[in-house]
Amino acid sequence: MELSKRSLRIGVDVGGTNTDGVVLDPLATSSPNRGIIACRHKTPTTPNPDAGIEQVITTLLEKAHTDTSSIASVTLGTTHFINAILEKDRSRLAPVAILRLCGPFTHDIPPGLDWPEDLRRLICVHFAFMKGGLEVDGQLISELDEAELVEQASVIKSKGIKSIVINGVFSPSDFDVCQEEKARDIISNHYPEADIVISKEESDSHEAIMVVDIGGTSTDVGMLLSSGFPRQAAAFTELAGIRMNFSCPDVKSIALGGGSIVRKTAEHTVTVGPDSVGHRIHEEALIFGGKVPTATDYIVAWTGASIGNTELVAGRLEGLDDYGSVVEKKLEDIIDRMKTSADDIPVLLVGGGAIIAPNHLKGASRVIKPDYAGVANAIGAGKCLLLCSVDTVVSTAGKTIEAVVKEISPISVQRAVANGARPESISIAEQDVFPLPYIANRSRIIVKAVGELDSASLASYEVQDSNTEFIDGDANFVKDPVEDQSTQPPLVEISEYKPKIVNRKWFISQLDLEWISCGCYILGTGGGGTPYPHFVHLREMLKNGAVIRVMDAVDLDDTASVACGGYMGSPTVSMEKLSGNEMMESQTVLYDYLRIKPDAVLALEIGGGNGLQVMADGNGNQMMFLKATSEEMIERAFRAALSEMGSHVALARGPCAGAKAKAYIVENTVSLAWRIGRAVGLCRRYGRLDDVAQAIIGQVGGNDSAKVLFEGKIVGVERKLVKGHSYGEVVIEAQDIRGKGLTQYHGKMRIPFKNENIYAYVENSDESEEIKASVPDLICVLDAQNGEALGTPEYRYGLYVTVIGITASPRWTTTTKGLELGGPRAFDLDIEYKPLGVYAKPRSVIEEFQ
Repeated sequence: MELSKRSLRIGVDVGGTNTDGVVLDPLATSSPNRGIIACRHKTPTTPNPDAGIEQVITTLLEKAHTDTSSIASVTLGTTHFINAILEKDRSRLAPVAILRLCGPFTHDIPPGLDWPEDLRRLICVHFAFMKGGLEVDGQLISELDEAELVEQASVIKSKGIKSIVINGVFSPSDFDVCQEEKARDIISNHYPEADIVISKEESDSHEAIMVVDIGGTSTDVGMLLSSGFPRQAAAFTELAGIRMNFSCPDVKSIALGGGSIVRKTAEHTVTVGPDSVGHRIHEEALIFGGKVPTATDYIVAWTGASIGNTELVAGRLEGLDDYGSVVEKKLEDIIDRMKTSADDIPVLLVGGGAIIAPNHLKGASRVIKPDYAGVANAIGAGKCLLLCSVDTVVSTAGKTIEAVVKEISPISVQRAVANGARPESISIAEQDVFPLPYIANRSRIIVKAVGELDSASLASYEVQDSNTEFIDGDANFVKDPVEDQSTQPPLVEISEYKPKIVNRKWFISQLDLEWISCGCYILGTGGGGTPYPHFVHLREMLKNGAVIRVMDAVDLDDTASVACGGYMGSPTVSMEKLSGNEMMESQTVLYDYLRIKPDAVLALEIGGGNGLQVMADGNGNQMMFLKATSEEMIERAFRAALSEMGSHVALARGPCAGAKAKAYIVENTVSLAWRIGRAVGLCRRYGRLDDVAQAIIGQVGGNDSAKVLFEGKIVGVERKLVKGHSYGEVVIEAQDIRGKGLTQYHGKMRIPFKNENIYAYVENSDESEEIKASVPDLICVLDAQNGEALGTPEYRYGLYVTVIGITASPRWTTTTKGLELGGPRAFDLDIEYKPLGVYAKPRSVIEEFQ
């Protein structure tokens, strides 16, 4: 067949139990069979997927009466990569070398530092910190060093590693110098056999519809937005203990499938599931001669569907109406929980178990059961769209945001075309704009373009004959899971855990650190940046023998010298350009100048990243203020220099005496962060995430000191920059976030923020407004799915959240100066501060456990 005739696509879905496949003609999608020429349904998945895939493809070609000369592409959809990670299987996971172009930054947090140790040893076999990288404004951190790269190529080759990742700081903004590309070329010239990936390339309207995928054991439900993309889940996700820098689709599952076991109850009703016969349905279900009543048996008896031997169940099963009601209720409940509004929404039923679902469901504007629903995932693989994204930081000087986005959008379209998308099918699927705090006229722009695969362009590729032989069956395939040699601390019963206190000094453990980190971000009220990088760094220090001690402020000598410091700058920058040695550098410069040594260290604030932590940028630049007319003048000068020093710096304040520290600090805030983190940890451990808000309230003084202000879903976020500060507003619509059919709150809550959340008010249905809380009280937004705090940069549409208000310390609320600096008037708000409740002084961990 001529190359121009090579237009058919094969889609294969390799599941844990079965492998499905289809042959598609993309030019015949309007035909009655929707372009599906042949399909292979429910072929058992083999331990070595290659053998099963070969079998499915061979069968498909036979059924389609064609051969490989007509096939433009074969696309696989599979869970096997995730399974390989979960199983830590050396036979399927290749060792990787990581070269980070970062200059003096990020050295304290090497690649994979927060991974499980066995996976890190298995995959991150080699890494090196190299010269290179960019600042957020596009300026070079340092030039590449070709000799350094050549040396690394030789080292990697000598170790037999063929997979290499090159990752440059702020590489998506590098359109001019192209450091990652140059580094790739240098490595490739000296090690041509290597498979090299650069991070820049990996960053790559219809009505919304609910997709309900019913399998043999469970039902998975997700939302396809009008853009064609799935709604995303929490602010971050984990896979096999690895925290990923991207979120995954929001999918919820219930124990309902074609193999769900149906039982009669003493009340003469029926239950469906949660257990299932699973892949044994062909042996155990009644319609196949087995003895276990399943959901498929009941639907065959109820509807007369032609599956198995219908005579084995016809007229022989009781409680058919009850069965239908139970299945209907289960599906309606999960659909309602996933919906984005109270409006009815189309529901698409797919999967081999879709037959058990009714044709009408409450909350569904219509129920769609398409032909070939049983092989929908294979069809999805064959019809996959190409997604290309641009994630970059650009100048907005003299331009509107709309104009900047319009300039960036064609770049994502060009990338989609280059990757094989049909030009006329490409559309812009998503656009996000994040103004960067403390950086004049700079914004992070994310544009995603999506398009259909261009079969004509694929047909231009010559198909090379392969000498690879498929494994005959699975006789030669052996999984090789890595032995668990983790040195993680043993799992402790956290409800009984007690911190180590010796001579009124609190010696921090890894568990203490985890809880303090969690509590710090919640107390950060949306600002301060995530403490996660600092947590990972400190945890590694503890593993390597470092000692972290916390003392009670009351034990400070009045004449003690107390150091103070923190970070200043953009949280967006700190997450990409991880800290170098700038904190110690700033403190060292200051105390070398003063010729004294501090007796204790005090964090600048408990909120966000500063809760775990002269001005220095970590790249050799330092700035010291010896005299000023006011604290405000110092801050203004430092902020003016901030953007020229990389937009993220460490700040060391001059020391204060112990007596002054005791007089002015808010006491026991590290203890408070620990208690809040422990409360969240207990809820997670025992599956009580619905109780997180009340658990936190219990730790900050109870209902007299804090309260839940609102619950719902984020439906809007607006952001802008004013004098370097990130201003904006998040809009939360009242919804049932627990899936219990109860909406405790009504209307919408709006929370304006200036780096941190400033105040919260509710818009009622009668258009009246009611202020619920304002600064200096704390307004904390939690991700309802995991109890984690959400920083203002993480606010995005679709997240379910709980808003908590906590009464602030009298240091801020009962003094004229405190309200002047931290009250509503300080933010130009024409509202009066009304205390949320009565402040409760946190109990010292040292006092309790000494």
